[in-house]
Order: sequence, then structure tokens, then C-alpha cells
Amino acid sequence: MSSISTSKATGKKTLQFSIDGIRRKSLRLGNITMRQARQVQAFVDDLVSSVKTGTSPTDKTTQWLSDVSDDIYSRLVKAELCKPKGDQNEATLEVLCERFIENKKGSVKPATLPTYRRAVNHLYAYFTRSKSVNDITQADALDFQSHIRLKKATGRDEPLSDATCRKCCSLARQIFAYGEYAGWVQQNPFAQRGIKVAIYGNAKKRRYIEHELIAQLLDHASSQQWRLLLVVGRYGGLRIPSEIKGMTWGHVNWQDAKLTILSPKTEGSGRDRRIIPLFPEIRAELEQAYAQAGEGSLYIFDEDIRKHTNLSVPLRRLGEKASVCSVEGLTWKNMRASAATDVLRKYDPGIESEWIGHGQAIAIEHYNIVRDSDFKEAANRTSNLIHNAQCSALQYPVQNLSEVGGFEQNQKEAKDEEFPSIPLESQKDNPLLSQGVTLDGRSWIRTNVG
Repeated sequence: MSSISTSKATGKKTLQFSIDGIRRKSLRLGNITMRQARQVQAFVDDLVSSVKTGTSPTDKTTQWLSDVSDDIYSRLVKAELCKPKGDQNEATLEVLCERFIENKKGSVKPATLPTYRRAVNHLYAYFTRSKSVNDITQADALDFQSHIRLKKATGRDEPLSDATCRKCCSLARQIFAYGEYAGWVQQNPFAQRGIKVAIYGNAKKRRYIEHELIAQLLDHASSQQWRLLLVVGRYGGLRIPSEIKGMTWGHVNWQDAKLTILSPKTEGSGRDRRIIPLFPEIRAELEQAYAQAGEGSLYIFDEDIRKHTNLSVPLRRLGEKASVCSVEGLTWKNMRASAATDVLRKYDPGIESEWIGHGQAIAIEHYNIVRDSDFKEAANRTSNLIHNAQCSALQYPVQNLSEVGGFEQNQKEAKDEEFPSIPLESQKDNPLLSQGVTLDGRSWIRTNVG
């Protein structure tokens, strides 16, 4: 049991404890309040208990160790209550994950970091923060993959989607790969064939946003800004919200009917912008917005829209307000996918890639949508077999002649007629007649009938 003593001369606190029950060690805490000293005492008691029993400290104690000052931490190391930070042989999961996220802050967008943090939290929840990274085996990684697919791993009514699980495992693989480079991890447990990390498009979530639906939403839009937001999302295929934040009036080329789009997502690959046509739907709303913009306005969209953290919620509410038959699938991503589908149907994949701003393989896997109109067009077209039958009748007229009595019968009937080129009554059902072919003596000839 530890104890706290206070110097009468200076008022500084000292915490005394014993690990083996014989020798007492001291941890000088400095000039702090008794309340703070008792908080430290609780954490130290937990560390002492962990050392005695050979178990890991609680998550609260582990978190305290990561936040405590370097001075106090070094004293705890000297007292043999914890290992030095960054010890290669005893690196904990928390040390690895936090170092990984810190390393990524300079290379990824701020909006991407929450995705990393969610994956890290799943790792903490399953393995605990104080778990040694070298104690996590390939079997543990497989168990983790199965665990995050369960409802209890999310705390929600529905389990994580397959794509989210794959993304989480993919980030776990990256984290442990970083540990390998740092020399903390001997073998990456997530680098195995059993861990599924490839992410495929989910066709079940795709929905083609029809033009009639957009017209309904435009009628119920609360402002011109929202009307413009709807058309740039649906017809321009913009990534919302990232690609609307930097849109300025200087990006609009009215004369050449072009619109420059800044793309934060692809700037790391050397494509920080792209140019799209000023589609008629966009131009009409853009002109209205320009007329309403104040003098000296820089940005196309107001600050309320540019700084909105989740524009999907008001979009869904707008769909409910417009009494859309179903708001399921009414998302900005599906609007972008619908724009990509329209461009793919009318232009070649290379143009779609330039205008929408992604690779052709990505377009096919994640954005291409089979529309209802595609099914109707395929079902209502003229059968190729009918066309082939007509061509066959013209190519082999002798075979068709046998169907109306043969050469001798037709020759006899022809002699009784004053104008043998006029179709005989017995030949009225011959398919050749509809093609402008008539009997002339013993042969069939093409005529300009009709």
C-alpha cells in the first residue's frame, strides 16, 4: 500500500510504495495539491499491482501514462513501474497507433484522420491499449476481422458493412506495416491472405437519380444556393462537400462555357483540378446565383454551405419535404455516380475520366449504374432474328418459291396472266413480295414495287 507525505518546509508531495514488500521506493511529485497526489497514487497502485501479478494495467492507467509529463514518466521508469517510451521490444498497441496517426497528419487530409481514428478505436476495444504489438498473432488478426463484423463491435442496431470492415482491416495492416519499418513489430499479423482488404463497389447502394426527381427537389429547395448545389452535384458530378468549398467566381469561364473544379482528394497524385463543361442545367442556376451575389463576392457558395460538416442530412430532409417516393439512396455519391453514368453513355470513358475526376477502372467498379431506361431500351428494340430472316429470304429466293407451288405451278399460272410481273393470288403470302420481289416467267426479279 502506497502512502503520501508532505514536506513541512516546502509543501512538496512524495509518494512512497513497495513492490517486493521489503524495500520502499519514493516518487517525488513536486508542489501539487493533495487531490492531484491521490489521483497519481491510484495510478501508481495499479502499476504496482500489474508488476506484482505480471498483468497489464487498466486502460485508464495506460492513458494516464501516455499523457503524463516526461519528468514523471522517467521517474516511473526509474522505479521499474513501466518501460521506457518507444522500447522496441515492448511497444504497446497504443504507442504504435498514436505514432502512426501522428506520422499521417502531414500526408493526409484532415477529413481522413477520423477514419484512421475509428479503425484505431476498434483495435483498442478488442486488444486493449496496453497489448504488446508482438503478442498479436495472425490468429488474433483473423479473430479481430470476425469480431468487427458483429453488431456488438459497433454499438449500433446494424453491423458494420463489408466495405467498412475491409477498410478497417486495411488500415490495421498499414499500422502494423509502419511498426515493421520502425522495428517494433517482427511480423505483420494482418499481412495474410485471410484478411480481406480489397474494397469493391456495392451495387446494392447505387441508385440512378432521375431528372424528374431532381426537378422535384429544385421546386422545394430553400434557396438559390441549394438549387445550385443540387445541379453541380447531379450534373457536374462534384464531390460534395470537398469540391465546393474552394469554388470562386474566378473559376467560371462564361465565354468558353467551362468551369474549373479544385479537387483536394486527387491533388496528392498531381491532379489538383479539372475542367468540366458548363452544362446547361448548371449554367442556368449559376447565372441566377451570380445575379444574387453581392458586389465583390469571392466564393460561389455561402459560408453556411461551405462550412457545413454533413450536407447529407439536409439533402435527406429535402427529399422528405419534396415527398419523394423513396429517399433511400438519395445521396451525394449517387448523384455523382448518376452524372458519371450519363457521361459514360454519351461520351467515351476517357472523357468521363477527365470530367468526373477518377480513373476508368474506378468508374466501372464504383460509379457505373444500370438504369431502368437501359432495360426498357434493350427489351423494346427490334429483334435481330427478324432482320436475319428477311435477309435470308432475299438471299435464297428459290427456297421461298417452293413454298408457293414450285416453278411448274407458277409458270402455268403466269401464262394465264397478261402481266406476269403482277403478283398472283397464290403468291400473296410470299414474304418476298414485301421486299419488292416478283415472279417474271421462271425467275424472281426485284422491282420497284410501291
